[in-house]
Amino acid sequence: EQSGQGEAGATDGGAAAGQPDRPWTRLVVPPTDAPKEDPSESEEGLTLEWVHGFNAEVARNSLRYLPSGDLVYPAANLGVVLNKQGGGVQRFFTDHTDLIVAVALHPEGKLVATAQLGRSPKIIVWDTSAMEGIRTLAGFHHRGVSAVRFSRDGDRLVTVGLDEDHKIAVYDWRNGTIAVHFNGGASKILDADFYPSGAGIVQVGVNHIKFHQLVGRNVVTQGALLGKKGKPQAVYCIGWAGNRPVVGTADGHLYGFEGRLLQQSVKGHEKSVHCIFSSGEGLVSGGKDGWVKVWTPGLECKAQFDVGQGTSIRSICWDPEQNRIAVGLRDCSIVEVSGSDGSNQNGGQPLVTGHSKHELWGLAVHPAKGEFCTVGDDQTVRIWDITTRKQVRSQKIDTSARAVAYSPDGTKIAVGLGARVGVGRQKKDGSFIVLNEKDLVMLHEGRNSKQWITDLKFSADGATLALGSYDNSLYLYDIGGGYSVKGVFEGHNSFITHLDISLDGQFVQTNCGAQELMYCDANSGTNIPAVSTLKDVQWSTWTCPLGWPVKGLHGQDPATINAVDRNKGGQLLVSADEFGRLDLLRYPCTVVGAGRKTYRGHCGPVRNARFSASDSHVLTVGGTDRCIMQWRVDFSEEEVAVRAGASGQDSDMVRESKAASAEGLRGASEGEFVAVRPWLSAVVPPTGAPSATPTGLEPPDSVDLELEFVYGHRSEDVRNNVRYSALGNIIYFGAAVGIVYDKAHHEQLFYFGHDGHPIISLAMHPEGKYVATGEGSVANRKRPGELVRVHIWNAMTGEGVAKLPAIHVGAASQMSFSPDGQRLVTVGEDENHTVIVWRTDSGTWADASVQATAMGGQNKILFALFEKPNLVVTGGVNHATFWNLCGRTLTPTRGIFGRKAKIQPLLCGTALTDRVVTGTVTGHLYVWSKAEVVKSVKAHERSVNAIASCRVGIVTGSKDGVVKLWDPKLSPVRTFDMTEVIPTPHRPPVRSVEWDDT
Repeated sequence: EQSGQGEAGATDGGAAAGQPDRPWTRLVVPPTDAPKEDPSESEEGLTLEWVHGFNAEVARNSLRYLPSGDLVYPAANLGVVLNKQGGGVQRFFTDHTDLIVAVALHPEGKLVATAQLGRSPKIIVWDTSAMEGIRTLAGFHHRGVSAVRFSRDGDRLVTVGLDEDHKIAVYDWRNGTIAVHFNGGASKILDADFYPSGAGIVQVGVNHIKFHQLVGRNVVTQGALLGKKGKPQAVYCIGWAGNRPVVGTADGHLYGFEGRLLQQSVKGHEKSVHCIFSSGEGLVSGGKDGWVKVWTPGLECKAQFDVGQGTSIRSICWDPEQNRIAVGLRDCSIVEVSGSDGSNQNGGQPLVTGHSKHELWGLAVHPAKGEFCTVGDDQTVRIWDITTRKQVRSQKIDTSARAVAYSPDGTKIAVGLGARVGVGRQKKDGSFIVLNEKDLVMLHEGRNSKQWITDLKFSADGATLALGSYDNSLYLYDIGGGYSVKGVFEGHNSFITHLDISLDGQFVQTNCGAQELMYCDANSGTNIPAVSTLKDVQWSTWTCPLGWPVKGLHGQDPATINAVDRNKGGQLLVSADEFGRLDLLRYPCTVVGAGRKTYRGHCGPVRNARFSASDSHVLTVGGTDRCIMQWRVDFSEEEVAVRAGASGQDSDMVRESKAASAEGLRGASEGEFVAVRPWLSAVVPPTGAPSATPTGLEPPDSVDLELEFVYGHRSEDVRNNVRYSALGNIIYFGAAVGIVYDKAHHEQLFYFGHDGHPIISLAMHPEGKYVATGEGSVANRKRPGELVRVHIWNAMTGEGVAKLPAIHVGAASQMSFSPDGQRLVTVGEDENHTVIVWRTDSGTWADASVQATAMGGQNKILFALFEKPNLVVTGGVNHATFWNLCGRTLTPTRGIFGRKAKIQPLLCGTALTDRVVTGTVTGHLYVWSKAEVVKSVKAHERSVNAIASCRVGIVTGSKDGVVKLWDPKLSPVRTFDMTEVIPTPHRPPVRSVEWDDT
């Protein structure tokens, strides 16, 4: 099999003292203008966002419902809690160091016990709410723990080891002590459980069923009495019909016992019964035949469903109250079906999908879209969407595959076939196929090697396809010539492991299993021994673990590096090794011991790692755990600022700045047009030209235009501008028109008072009666700094109420009414971002006047609100200010971010009882009390663009296209993904939200 590179202690000149020779180090030549090495760790980090797959092969009955309806299950080294609402959210318990093979749910439903493999395996009891370990139990078992189960009172935990004697321990888990332990016997134990009374334990496994009575620290063991109703055979699982143990057998029977005497034998499945789940209403079983069956306590089958369609069922859990059954299948998918008719509860789609056989190696990212492709030993090609975290397409192929690549335009996918999976060579080892990306239909198949393909790449110009093979050779194909062979490079002494093609498509660099680094011509395969001539070549990708930019990876650590990838921006590098580690470093990495951030989740070798097309994510695939992990790249505040602009804002804020400036609002001014109009000299009137009126200047008689409907809503460069009126109509604006939309009758009313001045901001009166809208300037180069107005109009009729004095300069970009509706705060786009508080004594706003003004500062203000009638809050780029309103004076207090928050742009805000909640560029919600951040909540994956409050909580909308509802304590209530809306919006980022709780 392909092994990685990278043993200990490389130096520039050759092997380190005491280390084996590394031929590649002699070919490492720095570029002419080598960048200065920064050995510090990167400011960026990674956060695990999603895991595809679960431990179906090694862990049976490991899928459980929590009282919240969330599912808990193991994936690689991780305990996963899945909330399927709103497109799905996963949370991860990360304290395990090896593959999780057993799961038990505490009777109270909040705690979970998980057990792992390993020389000294750990059993950890952890909290599914906080995702924190409560108690770690270790030191007794060896090799692994195959089964765990809580007693009915939740005080004890039975565990079964994988040592030769299959030792069983009963833990007082809260104290971390063993109450009793004993040998289970030489035969492998497949399940164990407490009696409901807690007085004994039932053990089942290979050709045995045993009953253990616990008497203090003593154990009395007896075998099952099968009589003529049963026969010795492998027994996989234990359930309960009341106080009676029911076990599932290899020949598909359910055995029901009274004491240790077999009283009832029922043919349940055509093949082995792999799992049983018990509840007060009966049992549910899952078999190798793919069927799920629901049983009464008397073992009468009352429902049965073919869920697996021939795929073995490995885990099952029944929620009678919600009438649903979660099923874990051998193909590493999890589905949820109705307990009545077996219908899929999620639109026909699985909750979790993954690869399912032998190992997983192949990974490639789409060059433009947020998608990636994987190929595995299970003979499938799968396309995954990074945003929705779903499998979008898959295709069965006739051979295992471990290498895949997208063409540079993303329209084709090349797959290298073959693998060593313990059964010798496969029929099509060394072949490759080219698929159409849209439907995975085969476009071409070729073969020149008889050994499996280890890596392949398209050249950036789309002219060449390079394949590395286990036969030590590199094959070069002319794509334009029908994939004819144009060259073969045979210079390596071992199998090819990795390859990259130069940006101009002229050269290929290759690594091999003998730690050789070589170069060849991409058109002929001719070896290029003078490597110094290639030192300044730009490489389209860098995935070779051996070479100058990555030589710092090979220090004293003996870990074998399986994969590396340079991000598209050229400043970050990820490496993945044989021991489940994923490292994030700066690129280039040429100094041994350079700073790195290390992440774990996979069990055993991480076979591949790639940055997404946008560098927003890293994708990794585990070899033996077959899990695909999606890691979000968390950029530093500095990096966010660089990406967003010099002011440190979200990228959308650049457009918003222009929207609120004269430049962004005026369009083309008169001065931009050419004064000379040549076309006038060619204008000749017809003979007897008619005149519509006596002078030709009068307007037409009896003809008028009435605006009937406005299509569109200004949202690209402004936010928080859609609101409900008291009548439930939707209030917004487009161009220079305020709009009242009656969705029940699909009709609109309009406010025209802005007289051609574009509207850029909007606020709704707390009673839904009045609307305030702010103008932007229509200044041209001859009239800079135009004064603009704020208008008040009727939210029911669209009729004007008041035009406030023109005080703001450039634009009135932010505004908000006070909770009592007697005041209005507005913010201008002048250099000092003037803050004005207006008031009305009558409450009708016909008598509006200025109460107080202040200079908001030179940092851009992105929202303004009233926390209380006498407390105004403004916030924006890297600041929040709390203004105390006393008479005609506004006294500012600078907001304190403190240790709970990072200083960053605040994009929006709302008042919630005695607190203020603001949304940030990084997707967090900051809760402010007394001008200081007291709480930070990670709410969205990208910027929180919009926020609004109501009596029952708040609603947030994000650049990630997700809307979330929160209760007053900021616990999530519901999630809505705009990409799932029908019809799907072309641009799903959310720009405005409002929650009508009536």
